[in-house]
Amino acid sequence: MFCYTGFSWAGDDWEFWPGNTLKVKLSDRVSLNFLEEFRIKSDMSSFYAYVLYTGTYVKINEYVDVAAWYKFVESKGSSDWHASHRYDMDGILKYNLEGFKLSNRSRFEHNFTKDSWLYRDRIKTARELTIFGWKFTPYIFNEFFFDLSNDDGYDENRASIGVSTPFIFYTELTAYYMSRAKKSDDNWTNANVIGLSAGMSF
Repeated sequence: MFCYTGFSWAGDDWEFWPGNTLKVKLSDRVSLNFLEEFRIKSDMSSFYAYVLYTGTYVKINEYVDVAAWYKFVESKGSSDWHASHRYDMDGILKYNLEGFKLSNRSRFEHNFTKDSWLYRDRIKTARELTIFGWKFTPYIFNEFFFDLSNDDGYDENRASIGVSTPFIFYTELTAYYMSRAKKSDDNWTNANVIGLSAGMSF
């Protein structure tokens, strides 16, 4: 799962991705979700992307969830900023095994701006733990990216390890490290990403 981690640690660039999420439960099975993320690169010195998700998440049963998202991305090019509008469709398979929460998320993303398609597949394992009264959930995941609109095919991989913990006022805090490998013009570049986010749920 962490096949690119060694290369990533040797890379020059470190990135910082702070963000926040909001989940509003409409029922036991349906929720509205909002996710906002800021991305800073060049050893955490240059703001280069803003990402916003808004969508609906539905629990079909114990083993299957689905979600539909609108995604807005504004990224900095060589001289100016460019915006793109996308929508995502998720299918999530999940299973509890001896206290471990296993999930496999398949995501199809259509970029309206470029009229392109992307497939993402993420495998995640998490387990809730309590030590001296402190509740926290460590997790690991690996995600593959496949460009379906040209011959590049497999062009990105993200491997992450992190931890989430409840905080005050219906808030959960998450911190993670992610090794990100991305292909461009047949060359792979690697980045070390530190992420911090605060999520609220009502």
